[in-house]
Amino acid sequence: MLRRNRFHVARALPAIVLLASVITHAGEGGDWPEGWLFRATASAAEKAESYDITIEHNGLAQPDGRDVRVFSSDKKPVSHLISFADLNRVRIIYDGEAGPGVYSIYFGNLSPKLPPPPAGISDFGRKEWQPRGGFTAKSYDPLAPVDGRALLNLKNVMAYYETVIARAQAAEQEIAAKEPNPAKRKKTTATGVYANANTPLGTPDQWFHVFRAEINVPVAGKYDLVIGNGQQHERFGLVFLDGERANAAVPGWLTINFSPICVGITGQANLSAGTHVLEMYTNRRNPEIRMGLAGSAWKMPEYISGLSGHYAAIKLVPGEHTVQSGTLTDAYHAIISEWLAQERFTIARSLCKALRRRAAGNPELLQKFSTEFDRVSTAAYAKNWMTEGKYPSRIGAVLEANFAPPLKPVPLPSVNMHDDKPHASGSVWVEGRHIYGLPYNIQDLPWGVTSSICVEDDVLFVGTKNGMMHAVELSKATARWSFASGGPCLGAPLVYQGNLYYGGLDRRLYAVDIETGRMAWNFPANGWIEGGACAAEGRVYFGSLDGHLYAIDAALGIQRWKTPLNGKICATPTIDGKLVFVGTKTGEFFAVNAVSGEVAWKYAAGAAITGGCCTGNGRVIFGDASGRVHALDVATGKLSWNAPVEAGGPVGASPILVGNIVYGGTMDGKLFGIDLAQGSTVWNEAMPGNGEISRPPLFTGEQLIFTSKMRGLFGSPSGTPAVVAFQRGEKDKPKK
Repeated sequence: MLRRNRFHVARALPAIVLLASVITHAGEGGDWPEGWLFRATASAAEKAESYDITIEHNGLAQPDGRDVRVFSSDKKPVSHLISFADLNRVRIIYDGEAGPGVYSIYFGNLSPKLPPPPAGISDFGRKEWQPRGGFTAKSYDPLAPVDGRALLNLKNVMAYYETVIARAQAAEQEIAAKEPNPAKRKKTTATGVYANANTPLGTPDQWFHVFRAEINVPVAGKYDLVIGNGQQHERFGLVFLDGERANAAVPGWLTINFSPICVGITGQANLSAGTHVLEMYTNRRNPEIRMGLAGSAWKMPEYISGLSGHYAAIKLVPGEHTVQSGTLTDAYHAIISEWLAQERFTIARSLCKALRRRAAGNPELLQKFSTEFDRVSTAAYAKNWMTEGKYPSRIGAVLEANFAPPLKPVPLPSVNMHDDKPHASGSVWVEGRHIYGLPYNIQDLPWGVTSSICVEDDVLFVGTKNGMMHAVELSKATARWSFASGGPCLGAPLVYQGNLYYGGLDRRLYAVDIETGRMAWNFPANGWIEGGACAAEGRVYFGSLDGHLYAIDAALGIQRWKTPLNGKICATPTIDGKLVFVGTKTGEFFAVNAVSGEVAWKYAAGAAITGGCCTGNGRVIFGDASGRVHALDVATGKLSWNAPVEAGGPVGASPILVGNIVYGGTMDGKLFGIDLAQGSTVWNEAMPGNGEISRPPLFTGEQLIFTSKMRGLFGSPSGTPAVVAFQRGEKDKPKK
């Protein structure tokens, strides 16, 4: 059996017909390393300096490939380089010194305590081996202060580099002549081998680098080349193609922009299909090279990765995967459970999806892996706050949290954020990574974001003013697909059972496949759909400005019922499993039976309700346009407090319930916390710049996070960010 924290996952899936039948024992083909669960073999028919193999695992391996181990036919460890690894596959370049024969590749050790993958070359096998091709760098110590203002054109940059290289090499020779012990010599030059083109170079900040990338170009055409995000930056880079020094493919020499020395680094080149060499001169510790077929100006090319690297190696095809003991079906279930125990929901869900695809012809296995997928999704939704309210129900509550005032603001690490600056469209939390706004240049209409955002695994979904719904791969900051609807989406999109559901100002609710971007169906309402949707038990619920609350079959797009609520609905509804809760612009709040559509009760708030609600501890809580917060008994619809609580300003977004405290914000930037039992305000704060709170706050990672609309072009008048987080603790005392 697979024990907690003992084994690690590797990514490779055999044919589904083998799932239940294959049983392979450790004694076959050599000793099995302790703690490793899967093995693939590769047969090399001829000798080569290196071999190249890619294993498709879909979640059976560590995402960075650090659990991969390679052994030759004589059971000796083989030096290897992980050229590329992600949630689905791992590319391995390994030493061919052992010659022809059958190599064993082990993976599937899930222990988080595995040693980190070695930098460049594995410490297994011959340490002097390194792959030829791929990504390498030579770095040089300038040995003198850098006069950046002298580097104003390509000619000056190249002349300066030649001087730096000559000085560093001369100093290296001089040091070597004086110090016979290599371990005691001061390094002025350094050489490195790297897995891809976007890993930090292991040298000091002030050094200059010549980075070399040998890549395979699959399709001939005109390519955009971009360094970093292509914007002006104090670090520069210029790229030559295939040794052509007469013209730089990316002429990124330094220019003066006001006071700082900056550079914009982009270029184009016509490339034939096949192997090409990029040689980049840069003072960046991370090369950050992007390349892609030229097209729309706003679509950023993808980063060059180890998947596109060219190596002097023979490609091998892996055989079927085997397990040390038991069946593959048992091993897959154990792997899913282990990822779930480690709260690695994205990997577990990716594996479940792959297994469901492979089990398409086997109803019994398909049902098993579908059940596993639902189990992982439920756990992920319970742990991670991915969009407005915890979807798909939008209940907006973390009842088990031990979190209460006093609170203090904490900085959010900008390195983990994608931010389009002019418009903070919402906040999401994805397994430890806080992301808000959008990746840079998501579309050609600047600042056209109209919806909030939601995330499923590594894909972010957002709607824009021109009626486009975008799916963006977060790890690459590139578009996966876009879907054109007839009007802007204003609410938060909803991911449910493999589809993305959202409504727009064209009066339609759309269901779009999250993998392909193809529409499954659309349903016409009789008025604008300004809010989001919620879902449960195979139904999707939404409101419209036509005054009706709708229940739609999630799979078929068929109306199950619609209920008139005598007022325009622009809020996102919430469902607790039995009742659907939503307010109207006429100031009435309703509880509707989720199955029949009958109104269970209604409550008169007295002012327009434009935001959603949250539910928990037998209460449903919402705010209104007059600045009052209401808490109602779920069963009766009666007010639970003596009177509604004054929030200090109009409430246009759903509050959330954390423990026994209700947190929210107002349209003029006031933040509040209300004790649910007492109906009294226990916490107040102001959003920097009094930014409007139009999206619900989040609670995750023991932090309470608010997103506001920025004021001014790049932020509030005080220059503060549009996202603020709070954690438990006393406020910092002012300095005397």
